[in-house]
Amino acid sequence: MLCLEKLRGGVYHVRAEKGKTSMFTRYGILKEDISRDYADCSAERTDGGVTFGCKKRDVAVAVAEYGDKGFCLHIPLTKDERIFGMGDANRDSVMIRGKTLNVWVANVASYGPMPVVLSTHGWAMIVNSTYYQKFDIGDSDKDTLEISVAGGSVDFYFLAGDSLLDLVQAITDVTGKPVMLPAFGYGLTFVETEKTTDARQLLDDIRMMRDRKIPCDVFGLEPSWMETYYDASTEKKWSKDRFWMPHWLPENTSSHRTFMGPVRFMGMQLSLWLCENYDLLYEEDRNEKANVATAELQVDLAEEAFRKNVDFADAHMQGVMKSDNITKEDEAWFEHLKKFVDNGAACFKLDGNTQVMPHPDRLWAKKYFDDEVHNVYPVILAKQMQQGFAEHTDRRAMIYTAGANLGTQQYAATWAGDTGGGPRTLVACLNYAMCGHTNTTCDMDIMDVKAIHYAFLSTWTQICSWAYYFHPWFLPPENEEMIRVYSTLRSSLFPYFYEAAHNASVTGIPVMRPLPLVCEGTARFDDVCNAYMLGDSLYVGAFDMHLKLPEGEWIDYFTGKTYQGDVEYEVPHGYAGALLVKKALSW
Repeated sequence: MLCLEKLRGGVYHVRAEKGKTSMFTRYGILKEDISRDYADCSAERTDGGVTFGCKKRDVAVAVAEYGDKGFCLHIPLTKDERIFGMGDANRDSVMIRGKTLNVWVANVASYGPMPVVLSTHGWAMIVNSTYYQKFDIGDSDKDTLEISVAGGSVDFYFLAGDSLLDLVQAITDVTGKPVMLPAFGYGLTFVETEKTTDARQLLDDIRMMRDRKIPCDVFGLEPSWMETYYDASTEKKWSKDRFWMPHWLPENTSSHRTFMGPVRFMGMQLSLWLCENYDLLYEEDRNEKANVATAELQVDLAEEAFRKNVDFADAHMQGVMKSDNITKEDEAWFEHLKKFVDNGAACFKLDGNTQVMPHPDRLWAKKYFDDEVHNVYPVILAKQMQQGFAEHTDRRAMIYTAGANLGTQQYAATWAGDTGGGPRTLVACLNYAMCGHTNTTCDMDIMDVKAIHYAFLSTWTQICSWAYYFHPWFLPPENEEMIRVYSTLRSSLFPYFYEAAHNASVTGIPVMRPLPLVCEGTARFDDVCNAYMLGDSLYVGAFDMHLKLPEGEWIDYFTGKTYQGDVEYEVPHGYAGALLVKKALSW
Protein backbone atom coordinates (compact mmCIF):
# COMPACT_ATOMS: atom_id res chain seq x y z
CA MET A 1 0.00 0.00 0.00
CA LEU A 2 1.39 3.39 -1.01
CA CYS A 3 1.09 6.44 1.23
CA LEU A 4 0.57 9.65 -0.80
CA GLU A 5 1.15 12.90 1.09
CA LYS A 6 0.83 16.42 -0.28
CA LEU A 7 3.42 18.69 1.38
CA ARG A 8 2.65 21.92 -0.52
CA GLY A 9 1.26 22.88 -3.91
CA GLY A 10 3.24 20.81 -6.42
CA VAL A 11 5.23 18.78 -3.85
CA TYR A 12 4.26 15.22 -2.92
CA HIS A 13 5.91 12.48 -0.87
CA VAL A 14 5.14 8.89 -1.92
CA ARG A 15 6.27 5.96 0.21
CA ALA A 16 5.36 2.46 1.25
CA GLU A 17 2.89 2.71 4.12
CA LYS A 18 4.79 0.26 6.34
CA GLY A 19 8.15 0.51 4.64
CA LYS A 20 11.63 0.96 6.01
CA THR A 21 12.58 4.60 6.58
CA SER A 22 15.42 5.86 4.39
CA MET A 23 18.58 7.07 6.14
CA PHE A 24 18.17 10.39 4.35
CA THR A 25 14.94 10.88 6.28
CA ARG A 26 16.01 9.21 9.52
CA TYR A 27 19.05 11.46 9.89
CA GLY A 28 17.26 14.69 8.98
CA ILE A 29 19.06 15.21 5.67
CA LEU A 30 15.86 15.56 3.63
CA LYS A 31 13.30 18.15 4.72
CA GLU A 32 9.55 18.51 4.43
CA ASP A 33 9.09 22.15 5.49
CA ILE A 34 8.49 23.30 1.91
CA SER A 35 8.88 27.08 1.54
CA ARG A 36 5.93 27.81 -0.77
CA ASP A 37 3.42 26.43 -3.24
CA TYR A 38 5.07 25.73 -6.58
CA ALA A 39 2.38 24.70 -9.05
CA ASP A 40 -1.13 23.40 -9.41
CA CYS A 41 -0.84 19.63 -9.43
CA SER A 42 -3.24 16.85 -8.57
CA ALA A 43 -2.35 13.31 -7.52
CA GLU A 44 -4.18 10.05 -7.12
CA ARG A 45 -3.29 6.47 -6.34
CA THR A 46 -3.95 3.96 -9.09
CA ASP A 47 -3.89 0.16 -9.14
CA GLY A 48 -0.32 0.23 -10.36
CA GLY A 49 1.12 3.36 -8.73
CA VAL A 50 0.37 7.09 -8.76
CA THR A 51 -0.70 9.57 -11.43
CA PHE A 52 0.16 13.26 -11.13
CA GLY A 53 -1.79 15.88 -13.07
CA CYS A 54 0.65 18.65 -14.00
CA LYS A 55 0.15 21.76 -16.11
CA LYS A 56 2.01 20.43 -19.17
CA ARG A 57 1.15 16.73 -18.91
CA ASP A 58 -0.10 13.93 -16.70
CA VAL A 59 2.78 11.90 -15.26
CA ALA A 60 1.91 8.27 -14.56
CA VAL A 61 4.36 6.52 -12.21
CA ALA A 62 4.02 2.73 -12.24
CA VAL A 63 5.44 1.21 -9.05
CA ALA A 64 6.72 -2.33 -8.60
CA GLU A 65 7.53 -3.24 -4.98
CA TYR A 66 9.87 -6.05 -3.92
CA GLY A 67 9.40 -5.91 -0.15
CA ASP A 68 12.64 -4.73 1.47
CA LYS A 69 14.57 -5.86 -1.62
CA GLY A 70 13.98 -2.61 -3.47
CA PHE A 71 11.53 -1.27 -5.99
CA CYS A 72 11.18 -0.10 -9.57
CA LEU A 73 9.50 2.98 -11.06
CA HIS A 74 8.34 3.31 -14.69
CA ILE A 75 7.44 6.72 -16.16
CA PRO A 76 6.41 7.21 -19.82
CA LEU A 77 8.25 10.07 -21.56
CA THR A 78 6.73 12.20 -24.28
CA LYS A 79 8.47 12.64 -27.61
CA ASP A 80 9.79 16.18 -27.01
CA GLU A 81 10.57 15.83 -23.30
CA ARG A 82 14.12 16.68 -22.21
CA ILE A 83 15.59 15.36 -18.97
CA PHE A 84 18.35 16.83 -16.77
CA GLY A 85 19.95 16.20 -13.37
CA MET A 86 21.76 13.26 -11.70
CA GLY A 87 24.70 15.33 -10.41
CA ASP A 88 28.15 13.86 -11.02
CA ALA A 89 26.83 10.60 -12.45
CA ASN A 90 27.73 11.76 -15.96
CA ARG A 91 30.38 14.06 -17.45
CA ASP A 92 29.45 13.73 -21.10
CA SER A 93 26.40 15.97 -21.40
CA VAL A 94 23.92 18.17 -19.54
CA MET A 95 20.81 16.84 -21.27
CA ILE A 96 20.71 13.20 -20.20
CA ARG A 97 17.79 11.59 -22.04
CA GLY A 98 19.07 8.50 -23.84
CA LYS A 99 21.52 7.55 -21.07
CA THR A 100 21.67 4.92 -18.34
CA LEU A 101 23.25 6.34 -15.18
CA ASN A 102 24.05 4.77 -11.83
CA VAL A 103 23.81 6.14 -8.30
CA TRP A 104 26.81 4.66 -6.50
CA VAL A 105 29.51 6.95 -5.10
CA ALA A 106 32.89 5.93 -6.54
CA ASN A 107 36.37 7.41 -6.82
CA VAL A 108 37.03 9.08 -10.19
CA ALA A 109 34.15 7.38 -12.02
CA SER A 110 31.24 8.90 -10.10
CA TYR A 111 32.10 11.08 -7.12
CA GLY A 112 28.69 12.62 -6.54
CA PRO A 113 25.76 10.92 -8.28
CA MET A 114 22.39 12.26 -7.16
CA PRO A 115 19.04 10.47 -7.67
CA VAL A 116 17.33 13.59 -9.05
CA VAL A 117 15.78 14.12 -12.49
CA LEU A 118 14.05 17.20 -13.92
CA SER A 119 11.85 17.41 -16.99
CA THR A 120 11.14 20.33 -19.30
CA HIS A 121 7.50 19.30 -18.97
CA GLY A 122 7.29 20.76 -15.50
CA TRP A 123 8.05 17.92 -13.11
CA ALA A 124 10.95 16.49 -11.14
CA MET A 125 11.59 13.43 -9.00
CA ILE A 126 13.87 12.73 -6.03
CA VAL A 127 14.37 9.07 -5.13
CA ASN A 128 14.74 8.82 -1.35
CA SER A 129 17.03 5.83 -1.07
CA THR A 130 20.64 5.24 -0.07
CA TYR A 131 20.88 1.93 -1.94
CA TYR A 132 22.39 1.42 -5.40
CA GLN A 133 20.14 2.77 -8.15
CA LYS A 134 20.02 2.60 -11.93
CA PHE A 135 18.30 5.31 -13.98
CA ASP A 136 17.53 4.14 -17.53
CA ILE A 137 16.49 7.49 -19.04
CA GLY A 138 15.07 6.50 -22.39
CA ASP A 139 18.07 4.33 -23.19
CA SER A 140 16.63 0.80 -23.41
CA ASP A 141 13.24 2.21 -24.39
CA LYS A 142 13.36 5.74 -25.78
CA ASP A 143 9.89 6.49 -24.41
CA THR A 144 10.39 5.30 -20.82
CA LEU A 145 12.26 6.37 -17.70
CA GLU A 146 12.91 3.29 -15.58
CA ILE A 147 14.40 3.64 -12.10
CA SER A 148 15.60 0.47 -10.35
CA VAL A 149 16.50 0.59 -6.64
CA ALA A 150 18.43 -2.35 -5.15
CA GLY A 151 17.12 -2.21 -1.57
CA GLY A 152 14.74 -0.63 0.88
CA SER A 153 11.10 0.38 0.42
CA VAL A 154 9.33 2.62 -2.08
CA ASP A 155 10.11 6.25 -1.27
CA PHE A 156 10.25 9.22 -3.62
CA TYR A 157 9.29 12.88 -3.92
CA PHE A 158 7.40 14.22 -6.91
CA LEU A 159 7.59 17.94 -7.65
CA ALA A 160 5.75 20.12 -10.15
CA GLY A 161 6.84 23.59 -11.21
CA ASP A 162 6.32 26.20 -13.90
CA SER A 163 10.00 26.17 -14.93
CA LEU A 164 13.26 24.32 -14.37
CA LEU A 165 14.36 27.16 -12.09
CA ASP A 166 11.21 26.60 -10.04
CA LEU A 167 11.97 22.89 -9.87
CA VAL A 168 15.54 23.49 -8.64
CA GLN A 169 14.14 25.65 -5.85
CA ALA A 170 11.62 22.96 -4.94
CA ILE A 171 14.31 20.26 -5.02
CA THR A 172 16.44 22.20 -2.54
CA ASP A 173 13.43 22.70 -0.28
CA VAL A 174 13.58 18.91 0.11
CA THR A 175 17.33 18.25 -0.10
CA GLY A 176 18.43 21.42 1.70
CA LYS A 177 19.51 24.87 0.55
CA PRO A 178 23.20 25.24 -0.36
CA VAL A 179 25.48 26.23 2.49
CA MET A 180 26.85 29.77 2.47
CA LEU A 181 30.62 29.43 2.77
CA PRO A 182 32.62 31.91 4.84
CA ALA A 183 33.74 34.89 2.77
CA PHE A 184 37.30 33.57 2.35
CA GLY A 185 35.87 30.38 0.80
CA TYR A 186 35.05 32.36 -2.34
CA GLY A 187 38.64 33.48 -2.83
CA LEU A 188 41.56 31.35 -4.07
CA THR A 189 42.50 28.19 -2.17
CA PHE A 190 46.05 26.94 -2.72
CA VAL A 191 46.89 23.41 -1.53
CA GLU A 192 50.57 22.91 -0.75
CA THR A 193 53.00 20.30 -2.08
CA GLU A 194 52.56 17.19 0.02
CA LYS A 195 56.03 15.71 0.50
CA THR A 196 58.25 18.74 1.00
CA THR A 197 56.15 21.32 2.83
CA ASP A 198 56.91 22.09 6.44
CA ALA A 199 55.92 25.03 8.63
CA ARG A 200 58.70 27.29 7.36
CA GLN A 201 57.96 26.45 3.72
CA LEU A 202 54.27 27.14 4.33
CA LEU A 203 55.05 30.58 5.74
CA ASP A 204 57.50 31.40 2.96
CA ASP A 205 54.93 30.40 0.32
CA ILE A 206 52.23 32.54 1.91
CA ARG A 207 54.64 35.45 1.97
CA MET A 208 55.58 34.80 -1.66
CA MET A 209 51.92 34.81 -2.69
CA ARG A 210 51.48 38.17 -0.98
CA ASP A 211 54.71 39.67 -2.39
CA ARG A 212 53.90 38.55 -5.94
CA LYS A 213 50.47 40.19 -5.58
CA ILE A 214 48.41 37.08 -6.22
CA PRO A 215 45.22 37.35 -4.15
CA CYS A 216 44.81 34.17 -2.11
CA ASP A 217 42.70 33.41 0.98
CA VAL A 218 43.32 29.77 1.96
CA PHE A 219 46.43 27.59 2.13
CA GLY A 220 45.85 23.86 2.48
CA LEU A 221 48.06 21.10 3.85
CA GLU A 222 47.96 17.54 2.49
CA PRO A 223 48.31 14.36 4.66
CA SER A 224 51.95 14.94 5.61
CA TRP A 225 50.82 17.52 8.20
CA MET A 226 50.09 14.54 10.47
CA GLU A 227 52.62 12.65 12.57
CA THR A 228 51.29 9.39 11.09
CA TYR A 229 50.84 9.62 7.33
CA TYR A 230 47.20 9.06 6.28
CA ASP A 231 46.11 8.83 9.91
CA ALA A 232 42.37 8.03 9.88
CA SER A 233 42.20 7.64 13.65
CA THR A 234 41.18 10.11 16.33
CA GLU A 235 44.74 10.10 17.72
CA LYS A 236 46.27 12.24 14.97
CA LYS A 237 48.82 14.88 15.90
CA TRP A 238 50.91 17.51 14.15
CA SER A 239 54.07 16.09 12.60
CA LYS A 240 56.88 16.80 15.05
CA ASP A 241 59.41 17.24 12.26
CA ARG A 242 57.35 19.25 9.79
CA PHE A 243 54.91 21.24 11.95
CA TRP A 244 56.48 21.38 15.37
CA MET A 245 54.36 22.86 18.14
CA PRO A 246 56.07 23.86 21.44
CA HIS A 247 55.25 21.12 23.93
CA TRP A 248 55.16 23.57 26.83
CA LEU A 249 52.17 25.40 25.33
CA PRO A 250 48.57 24.17 25.64
CA GLU A 251 47.58 21.61 23.03
CA ASN A 252 44.85 23.85 21.61
CA THR A 253 46.89 27.05 21.36
CA SER A 254 47.06 29.37 18.37
CA SER A 255 49.78 31.47 20.02
CA HIS A 256 52.12 33.69 18.02
CA ARG A 257 54.85 31.36 19.32
CA THR A 258 53.57 28.69 16.89
CA PHE A 259 53.61 28.76 13.09
CA MET A 260 49.90 29.54 13.23
CA GLY A 261 50.65 33.05 14.49
CA PRO A 262 52.39 34.19 11.28
CA VAL A 263 49.71 32.45 9.18
CA ARG A 264 47.16 34.61 10.96
CA PHE A 265 49.26 37.78 10.76
CA MET A 266 49.52 37.41 6.97
CA GLY A 267 45.72 37.16 6.73
CA MET A 268 45.68 33.56 5.54
CA GLN A 269 43.26 30.77 6.50
CA LEU A 270 44.56 27.22 6.95
CA SER A 271 42.95 24.07 5.57
CA LEU A 272 43.75 20.52 6.72
CA TRP A 273 43.38 17.33 4.67
CA LEU A 274 41.55 14.43 6.30
CA CYS A 275 40.93 10.79 5.46
CA GLU A 276 38.02 9.00 7.10
CA ASN A 277 37.11 5.43 7.88
CA TYR A 278 35.32 6.21 11.13
CA ASP A 279 31.94 4.71 11.94
CA LEU A 280 29.76 7.83 11.89
CA LEU A 281 26.55 5.87 12.33
CA TYR A 282 26.90 5.73 16.12
CA GLU A 283 26.69 9.51 16.26
CA GLU A 284 23.67 9.52 13.97
CA ASP A 285 21.97 6.64 15.75
CA ARG A 286 22.61 6.84 19.47
CA ASN A 287 19.81 4.42 20.31
CA GLU A 288 22.36 1.69 19.60
CA LYS A 289 23.29 1.77 23.31
CA ALA A 290 20.72 -0.92 24.15
CA ASN A 291 22.09 -3.22 21.47
CA VAL A 292 25.65 -2.60 22.62
CA ALA A 293 24.70 -3.71 26.14
CA THR A 294 23.09 -6.84 24.70
CA ALA A 295 26.21 -7.63 22.69
CA GLU A 296 28.42 -7.23 25.75
CA LEU A 297 26.14 -9.59 27.74
CA GLN A 298 26.42 -12.19 24.99
CA VAL A 299 30.21 -11.95 25.14
CA ASP A 300 30.16 -12.45 28.91
CA LEU A 301 27.98 -15.57 28.56
CA ALA A 302 30.24 -16.92 25.85
CA GLU A 303 33.30 -16.46 28.04
CA GLU A 304 31.57 -18.21 30.95
CA ALA A 305 30.69 -21.19 28.73
CA PHE A 306 34.28 -21.23 27.48
CA ARG A 307 35.67 -21.45 31.01
CA LYS A 308 33.34 -24.33 31.94
CA ASN A 309 34.47 -26.47 29.01
CA VAL A 310 38.26 -26.11 29.04
CA ASP A 311 41.00 -26.99 31.48
CA PHE A 312 43.00 -23.80 30.93
CA ALA A 313 42.40 -20.13 30.04
CA ASP A 314 44.29 -18.64 27.10
CA ALA A 315 43.96 -14.84 26.90
CA HIS A 316 44.58 -14.94 23.13
CA MET A 317 41.36 -16.88 22.65
CA GLN A 318 39.03 -14.82 24.81
CA GLY A 319 37.17 -11.52 24.53
CA VAL A 320 36.22 -9.73 21.32
CA MET A 321 38.25 -9.07 18.17
CA LYS A 322 36.93 -5.99 16.32
CA SER A 323 37.78 -5.32 12.70
CA ASP A 324 37.19 -1.59 13.32
CA ASN A 325 39.98 -0.49 15.64
CA ILE A 326 39.53 3.22 14.92
CA THR A 327 36.02 4.14 16.01
CA LYS A 328 35.26 5.21 19.56
CA GLU A 329 31.61 4.30 19.79
CA ASP A 330 30.72 7.00 22.30
CA GLU A 331 32.74 9.79 20.66
CA ALA A 332 31.72 11.92 17.68
CA TRP A 333 34.25 12.15 14.85
CA PHE A 334 34.59 15.92 15.10
CA GLU A 335 35.51 15.81 18.80
CA HIS A 336 39.21 15.11 18.15
CA LEU A 337 39.38 17.86 15.49
CA LYS A 338 38.46 20.64 17.89
CA LYS A 339 42.05 21.10 19.04
CA PHE A 340 43.18 21.68 15.44
CA VAL A 341 40.43 24.28 15.01
CA ASP A 342 41.67 25.91 18.21
CA ASN A 343 45.18 25.87 16.70
CA GLY A 344 43.83 27.86 13.76
CA ALA A 345 42.48 25.45 11.15
CA ALA A 346 39.50 27.11 9.46
CA CYS A 347 38.86 24.59 6.65
CA PHE A 348 38.90 20.84 6.15
CA LYS A 349 39.39 18.92 2.90
CA LEU A 350 37.68 15.52 2.98
CA ASP A 351 39.51 13.29 0.54
CA GLY A 352 37.55 10.55 -1.24
CA ASN A 353 40.14 7.95 -0.24
CA THR A 354 38.57 5.06 1.69
CA GLN A 355 35.32 6.85 2.53
CA VAL A 356 33.89 6.24 -0.95
CA MET A 357 35.23 2.69 -1.29
CA PRO A 358 32.90 -0.28 -0.67
CA HIS A 359 33.15 -1.95 2.75
CA PRO A 360 31.38 -5.27 2.07
CA ASP A 361 32.42 -6.92 5.33
CA ARG A 362 31.50 -4.03 7.60
CA LEU A 363 28.48 -3.81 9.90
CA TRP A 364 28.07 -0.10 10.59
CA ALA A 365 26.95 0.73 14.15
CA LYS A 366 26.58 -3.03 14.62
CA LYS A 367 23.47 -3.24 12.44
CA TYR A 368 23.71 -1.55 8.99
CA PHE A 369 25.17 -3.27 5.96
CA ASP A 370 27.40 -1.32 3.60
CA ASP A 371 24.95 -1.45 0.69
CA GLU A 372 22.65 0.85 2.68
CA VAL A 373 25.37 3.09 4.14
CA HIS A 374 27.72 3.55 1.19
CA ASN A 375 25.91 6.36 -0.64
CA VAL A 376 24.94 8.28 2.49
CA TYR A 377 28.32 8.10 4.27
CA PRO A 378 29.85 11.13 2.47
CA VAL A 379 26.75 13.17 3.28
CA ILE A 380 26.80 12.22 6.98
CA LEU A 381 30.51 13.02 7.12
CA ALA A 382 29.96 16.49 5.64
CA LYS A 383 27.02 17.01 8.00
CA GLN A 384 28.97 16.12 11.14
CA MET A 385 31.95 18.21 10.02
CA GLN A 386 29.86 21.29 9.22
CA GLN A 387 27.72 21.08 12.35
CA GLY A 388 30.66 20.21 14.59
CA PHE A 389 32.65 23.21 13.38
CA ALA A 390 29.69 25.60 13.68
CA GLU A 391 28.85 24.42 17.21
CA HIS A 392 32.47 24.66 18.34
CA THR A 393 33.23 28.08 16.83
CA ASP A 394 29.89 29.78 16.14
CA ARG A 395 31.29 30.42 12.63
CA ARG A 396 30.44 29.19 9.15
CA ALA A 397 32.45 26.18 8.08
CA MET A 398 34.53 25.73 4.94
CA ILE A 399 34.26 21.99 4.37
CA TYR A 400 35.05 20.65 0.92
CA THR A 401 34.66 17.05 -0.16
CA ALA A 402 34.95 14.85 -3.21
CA GLY A 403 32.16 12.39 -2.36
CA ALA A 404 28.56 13.62 -2.49
CA ASN A 405 24.93 12.55 -2.73
CA LEU A 406 21.51 13.96 -1.81
CA GLY A 407 21.78 16.89 0.58
CA THR A 408 25.54 17.41 0.43
CA GLN A 409 25.05 21.01 -0.74
CA GLN A 410 23.60 22.06 2.65
CA TYR A 411 26.83 21.07 4.44
CA ALA A 412 29.84 21.34 2.14
CA ALA A 413 31.44 22.45 -1.10
CA THR A 414 32.77 19.87 -3.55
CA TRP A 415 35.49 19.64 -6.13
CA ALA A 416 35.64 17.19 -9.03
CA GLY A 417 38.02 14.87 -7.20
CA ASP A 418 41.29 13.62 -8.64
CA THR A 419 40.26 14.23 -12.25
CA GLY A 420 42.04 17.46 -13.11
CA GLY A 421 40.41 20.62 -14.41
CA GLY A 422 39.45 19.93 -18.00
CA PRO A 423 36.14 20.24 -19.89
CA ARG A 424 34.58 17.12 -18.31
CA THR A 425 34.88 18.59 -14.83
CA LEU A 426 32.91 21.61 -16.06
CA VAL A 427 30.09 19.27 -17.12
CA ALA A 428 30.14 17.77 -13.61
CA CYS A 429 29.68 21.26 -12.11
CA LEU A 430 26.78 21.99 -14.46
CA ASN A 431 25.03 18.71 -13.67
CA TYR A 432 25.45 19.35 -9.94
CA ALA A 433 23.83 22.74 -10.53
CA MET A 434 20.75 21.07 -12.03
CA CYS A 435 20.30 19.33 -8.66
CA GLY A 436 20.70 22.56 -6.65
CA HIS A 437 24.32 22.02 -5.57
CA THR A 438 26.15 25.29 -6.15
CA ASN A 439 29.54 25.32 -4.36
CA THR A 440 31.48 23.31 -6.95
CA THR A 441 34.89 23.52 -8.65
CA CYS A 442 37.80 21.35 -9.89
CA ASP A 443 41.52 20.90 -9.36
CA MET A 444 42.75 23.75 -11.56
CA ASP A 445 44.94 22.66 -14.49
CA ILE A 446 47.61 25.32 -14.18
CA MET A 447 49.34 24.37 -17.46
CA ASP A 448 46.24 25.04 -19.58
CA VAL A 449 45.35 28.74 -19.62
CA LYS A 450 41.82 27.87 -20.82
CA ALA A 451 41.36 25.77 -17.70
CA ILE A 452 42.69 28.62 -15.53
CA HIS A 453 39.98 30.86 -17.03
CA TYR A 454 37.17 28.41 -16.20
CA ALA A 455 38.43 27.45 -12.74
CA PHE A 456 38.72 31.06 -11.56
CA LEU A 457 35.20 31.70 -12.84
CA SER A 458 33.72 28.75 -10.92
CA THR A 459 31.71 29.22 -7.74
CA TRP A 460 34.84 28.64 -5.68
CA THR A 461 38.34 27.90 -6.90
CA GLN A 462 41.51 26.04 -5.93
CA ILE A 463 44.98 25.08 -7.10
CA CYS A 464 46.07 21.70 -5.72
CA SER A 465 49.84 21.24 -5.82
CA TRP A 466 49.66 17.79 -4.18
CA ALA A 467 52.81 15.83 -5.16
CA TYR A 468 54.07 18.52 -7.54
CA TYR A 469 55.29 22.11 -7.61
CA PHE A 470 52.28 24.05 -8.85
CA HIS A 471 53.24 27.29 -7.13
CA PRO A 472 52.62 30.14 -9.60
CA TRP A 473 56.24 31.35 -9.42
CA PHE A 474 57.55 27.94 -10.56
CA LEU A 475 55.41 28.00 -13.73
CA PRO A 476 56.18 29.51 -17.13
CA PRO A 477 55.90 33.32 -16.80
CA GLU A 478 52.77 33.49 -18.95
CA ASN A 479 50.99 30.96 -16.70
CA GLU A 480 51.97 32.80 -13.53
CA GLU A 481 50.73 36.03 -15.06
CA MET A 482 47.45 34.36 -16.07
CA ILE A 483 46.91 33.17 -12.48
CA ARG A 484 47.68 36.66 -11.18
CA VAL A 485 45.31 38.28 -13.70
CA TYR A 486 42.44 35.91 -12.97
CA SER A 487 42.90 35.88 -9.21
CA THR A 488 42.85 39.68 -9.29
CA LEU A 489 39.77 39.58 -11.53
CA ARG A 490 38.05 37.21 -9.12
CA SER A 491 38.85 39.52 -6.20
CA SER A 492 37.39 42.47 -8.07
CA LEU A 493 34.20 40.46 -8.66
CA PHE A 494 33.98 39.29 -5.05
CA PRO A 495 30.79 41.27 -4.21
CA TYR A 496 29.13 39.71 -7.26
CA PHE A 497 30.20 36.17 -6.30
CA TYR A 498 29.17 36.68 -2.70
CA GLU A 499 25.73 38.04 -3.58
CA ALA A 500 25.13 35.15 -6.00
CA ALA A 501 26.23 32.63 -3.36
CA HIS A 502 23.91 34.21 -0.80
CA ASN A 503 21.05 34.08 -3.28
CA ALA A 504 21.79 30.38 -3.84
CA SER A 505 21.72 29.74 -0.09
CA VAL A 506 18.22 31.25 0.09
CA THR A 507 16.62 30.06 -3.16
CA GLY A 508 18.69 27.07 -4.26
CA ILE A 509 19.36 28.65 -7.67
CA PRO A 510 23.06 27.94 -8.31
CA VAL A 511 25.84 30.42 -9.07
CA MET A 512 27.01 28.45 -12.15
CA ARG A 513 23.90 27.89 -14.27
CA PRO A 514 23.73 25.59 -17.31
CA LEU A 515 22.21 27.39 -20.28
CA PRO A 516 19.28 24.92 -20.53
CA LEU A 517 18.36 25.89 -16.97
CA VAL A 518 17.91 29.57 -17.88
CA CYS A 519 16.83 29.14 -21.52
CA GLU A 520 14.60 26.09 -21.18
CA GLY A 521 12.08 27.06 -23.85
CA THR A 522 14.39 25.80 -26.59
CA ALA A 523 16.54 22.72 -27.18
CA ARG A 524 19.20 24.98 -28.77
CA PHE A 525 21.39 24.89 -25.65
CA ASP A 526 21.01 21.21 -24.74
CA ASP A 527 24.44 20.32 -26.12
CA VAL A 528 26.25 23.35 -24.64
CA CYS A 529 29.02 22.18 -22.31
CA ASN A 530 31.44 25.04 -22.96
CA ALA A 531 29.44 27.93 -21.51
CA TYR A 532 27.28 28.84 -18.53
CA MET A 533 25.73 31.76 -16.75
CA LEU A 534 27.64 32.95 -13.69
CA GLY A 535 24.96 34.53 -11.54
CA ASP A 536 22.27 36.64 -13.18
CA SER A 537 24.37 38.80 -15.49
CA LEU A 538 27.66 37.15 -16.53
CA TYR A 539 28.15 34.61 -19.32
CA VAL A 540 31.32 32.50 -19.26
CA GLY A 541 32.68 30.73 -22.32
CA ALA A 542 35.37 28.12 -21.64
CA PHE A 543 37.67 25.86 -23.71
CA ASP A 544 35.78 25.93 -27.07
CA MET A 545 35.14 29.47 -28.31
CA HIS A 546 32.21 28.65 -30.58
CA LEU A 547 29.61 30.27 -28.35
CA LYS A 548 25.84 30.15 -28.40
CA LEU A 549 24.53 33.28 -26.71
CA PRO A 550 21.08 33.61 -25.16
CA GLU A 551 18.73 36.18 -26.64
CA GLY A 552 19.78 39.82 -26.37
CA GLU A 553 23.03 41.77 -26.53
CA TRP A 554 26.16 40.73 -24.64
CA ILE A 555 29.06 43.07 -23.86
CA ASP A 556 32.62 41.75 -23.64
CA TYR A 557 33.86 42.36 -20.08
CA PHE A 558 37.43 42.66 -21.38
CA THR A 559 37.01 44.77 -24.54
CA GLY A 560 33.55 46.35 -24.48
CA LYS A 561 32.64 44.80 -27.84
CA THR A 562 28.99 43.69 -28.27
CA TYR A 563 27.94 40.19 -29.40
CA GLN A 564 24.67 38.47 -30.36
CA GLY A 565 23.59 35.00 -31.46
CA ASP A 566 26.16 32.34 -32.37
CA VAL A 567 29.70 33.71 -32.44
CA GLU A 568 33.29 32.58 -32.96
CA TYR A 569 34.81 34.47 -30.07
CA GLU A 570 38.32 35.84 -30.37
CA VAL A 571 39.98 35.77 -26.96
CA PRO A 572 41.63 39.11 -26.11
CA HIS A 573 45.35 39.13 -25.38
CA GLY A 574 46.11 38.38 -21.75
CA TYR A 575 42.97 36.30 -21.17
CA ALA A 576 41.95 32.73 -21.97
CA GLY A 577 38.19 32.65 -22.53
CA ALA A 578 35.04 34.67 -22.75
CA LEU A 579 33.39 36.76 -20.03
CA LEU A 580 30.35 38.63 -21.31
CA VAL A 581 27.90 40.91 -19.50
CA LYS A 582 24.19 40.87 -20.23
CA LYS A 583 23.22 44.28 -21.61
CA ALA A 584 20.63 45.95 -19.42
CA LEU A 585 17.33 46.90 -20.98
CA SER A 586 16.93 50.62 -21.57
CA TRP A 587 13.84 52.27 -20.10
